[in-house]
Amino acid sequence: MPDTLLREQLLDVLDRGAQGPLTLLLAPAGWGKSALLTSWIRERRGADPPPYLVLGPHDDAGRLWSLLRAALDLPVEPGAVPADGADGGAAEIAAALAARSRPVTLVLDDLHQLADPHAAAGLDHLLRHGGGGLRLIVATRAEPPLGLARLRVAGALTELGSAHLAFTEQETATLFADHGVTLTDRQLHRLRDRAEGWPAPLRLAALTLAGHPDPDGFVAGFGGEQPEIAAYLREEILAGLAGPVREALPLLTLTAPITAELLDELTGGDGETLLAEVSRHTGLVRPHPAPSPHWRCHRLLADLLRGELRRTGTARLRELHGRTAGWHLRHGRYAEALRHALAAGQWSRAGSLLTGHWAHLLPYQPAPGAVVPVASGAPADAAVTLALAAERLAAGDLAAGTAYLAQVARGPAAAALRGPLAALDLAAAQLAGDLQRTDRAAARLPAQPPAATPSATTPTATATAPDMVAVAVAAAARGLVRLAHGDLPAAGVELDAGLVAAEAAELPRLRLVCAARGAVLHAAAGELAAAERAAAVALALLHEQVGDPADAAHAYLARALTAWHRDRPAEAEANLDRAGELPPATAVLAAEVRARLAFAAGDPDGAVRTLRRAREAAGRLPALRERLCVAEADLRRRRSDLAGVRALLRPSAATEPTGMAAVVLARAEAGHGDLDTARRLLPAWDGPGAGPLNLAARLEAGLVQALIAHRGADARGAARALERVLALAAPQQHRQIFGADEPQLRELLTAHLDSGTAYWSFLDELPARRGGAPAQAEAPGVRPAEPLTERELMILRYLQSILSNVEIANEVSLSVNTVKTHVRNIYRKLQVTRRREAVRRARELRLI
Repeated sequence: MPDTLLREQLLDVLDRGAQGPLTLLLAPAGWGKSALLTSWIRERRGADPPPYLVLGPHDDAGRLWSLLRAALDLPVEPGAVPADGADGGAAEIAAALAARSRPVTLVLDDLHQLADPHAAAGLDHLLRHGGGGLRLIVATRAEPPLGLARLRVAGALTELGSAHLAFTEQETATLFADHGVTLTDRQLHRLRDRAEGWPAPLRLAALTLAGHPDPDGFVAGFGGEQPEIAAYLREEILAGLAGPVREALPLLTLTAPITAELLDELTGGDGETLLAEVSRHTGLVRPHPAPSPHWRCHRLLADLLRGELRRTGTARLRELHGRTAGWHLRHGRYAEALRHALAAGQWSRAGSLLTGHWAHLLPYQPAPGAVVPVASGAPADAAVTLALAAERLAAGDLAAGTAYLAQVARGPAAAALRGPLAALDLAAAQLAGDLQRTDRAAARLPAQPPAATPSATTPTATATAPDMVAVAVAAAARGLVRLAHGDLPAAGVELDAGLVAAEAAELPRLRLVCAARGAVLHAAAGELAAAERAAAVALALLHEQVGDPADAAHAYLARALTAWHRDRPAEAEANLDRAGELPPATAVLAAEVRARLAFAAGDPDGAVRTLRRAREAAGRLPALRERLCVAEADLRRRRSDLAGVRALLRPSAATEPTGMAAVVLARAEAGHGDLDTARRLLPAWDGPGAGPLNLAARLEAGLVQALIAHRGADARGAARALERVLALAAPQQHRQIFGADEPQLRELLTAHLDSGTAYWSFLDELPARRGGAPAQAEAPGVRPAEPLTERELMILRYLQSILSNVEIANEVSLSVNTVKTHVRNIYRKLQVTRRREAVRRARELRLI
């Protein structure tokens, strides 16, 4: 059984990092930093292993310099400063490094153990004054004081954090297979998701599961309170925290996520300082500036701390929840205030929140992670019962929520509470995914709900147009249930209406729900400008208030779809990663983008597997299954698999594809020379006849018509169709549809550019005009005839910054004239005359 996984991509990063002055592996305990370093030395530097020093708590500056001199085999020149002087030791080593003809690579593990400030200052001195002779690779749990900002600006720092070191799905599967543990894909996903890719808990799980009598039970209960995981967290992560900080830690899980201001309220101290200390010491509590400023615990640590919080006693817990409810209420976060008021047993406050702010309390998707236990002893009060219904619906407990609603509906207070009662009934229907019941409940929602009655425990309700509240709530519910059923066009219409009404009714939470999901639907239809605007609205609202994770997920998915259509694959992938987990309907769209990214990256089989898994998951959503079939057919068309395209889109002679399916099949037939069939299949895409097609389908259809005309030697018809496509694509900045590496498409675009177009600049920069490669990924040009020296490469990295020649000279400890000489040599070798040109040329050549 192998002791470590071979992580080739990370080894490649270390290879590249070893060409620069500093490579930093920064992550908490158990993220595989040491394992990766030893693997790199063994696999990549076995013939010439660099010195590898593991530092301990008793090492100081003098000890470090002794270790470095021995490890680097550096001579001590006569007259040098004595070795026991910290600054002198660093100066001596820096001088020796600068005098070497070749750089020296040095690996320092556990740098956080080095508490002597002279040692850190000395290492920084080596990087600054070693003349580029040192390649330092460092593993640490805390950010070292090594001038990281300066190195980042100069492009001279390679960084690997926990996000990079986290195990992928495939690495997780390999780990468990190596331990002889067989798990389902769902079980592997759960373990990795709960551990967030953290290698140490996953290894503990693999060791525990080997021969475990109940693997299903272990996986289902995997969390931070399991004995093996809890012991690791206490011994490796939490040990050494100062008493007051350790005592305050469980408060981080009182509400998720938590802000420094709320922690101030709960502790009466400096929440920001406390959180910073916990973050620095553990690495598992991290600040997140977006979607709103907050701090978040790693899931396993949160499990452990939540258990500790439960054991603090009922009275103390109720007091904490009560203070949390008051803080949320003062900040206008009514749903959070209601949850904590119910947990605190503040029944009067909960009832007042329900009657005064019910439109802000409606749940639009279950959020069990945000729900806290309700206190016992609720009174027989209709408003409190409705508050309990809202809490249960938010937790995803539809049966209990519906029972509470029925209890109020049968009681004498039903007429007085008809507005919130009808709205919560609508929410229950929408959460259940019952389309007909949702429409009936929306029709029953009163257009003139009773005005809120202010009380001593809640501020005056915001004055809104009552009919707009009803319109917004009803439209949002109808849109969400249609989205859950996969009817994207109808859902988009309703959510757009809900967004407008929610803005008029001043319902920011509902605006956020409609904007985030509406952005996804606009992007899926190819309406990129509208998607961009809606996503911007959603993200701005997320910055103002802590929204549900589903809101942020949809906003980032919209950005991923938009970036894909605009042929920015790296941006699309980054936003997909930020989106994370999504509900079934929108998860289909994420899977489609992932598949297309995989295909573009040269993994067509992986792309097809992704689409087929998504199709299985979308079993009861026929419209989305069809979309995935069309996406797979399009990928097969790109591989010239006409039979595969026909099997997917026209499984029988009686089957006549429509919409986007007809467009893809028409393009496949045209590509194989059957222009008559292609013309017959192609739906109307321009003018009044294009009604059923969305913008993305219209663009594809228009491009197919242009290609058919081009292949049929109809130059005028091709030009007319392409010009109309460009008129639709350019305002939205659609580029991806022009990115296929097809000779016929390049010929068509080039001919159109030569013949004259109103979209010359847009057409000239399309990826197909460059042989199919995106502009940001152009192949590097011919390398300079005379290679740059190590010193010139070091100066070149600084040219990316805003530093002047004088400032660069100070940074690298050279004279200004020497720096100027190096700059002139760089210009000559790169055949440029200005600094900006040198940087651009160097990037093209992959020198920086």
